[in-house]
Amino acid sequence: MKIEFVTDKRGYSVELERDLFDDVVLRRRWYSLRSRRHGGKQQVFPDEMSALKVVEEVERTRLRRGYRRVGAQ
Repeated sequence: MKIEFVTDKRGYSVELERDLFDDVVLRRRWYSLRSRRHGGKQQVFPDEMSALKVVEEVERTRLRRGYRRVGAQ
């Protein structure tokens, strides 16, 4: 699952996937649309429910800060 958020200057993406040990990996990536500035972080969760709670929290925060959702897979 991948979700992207953008404003006119910035982008933010959240991606969930399983690793070889059957843990859920949450990858966050943020970037500028006008420069090369970017960053990211990765968190590992033992189950999907706890990772989905964090994804929902990230979505609420991004929408509150003026981002708009542009894609979901």
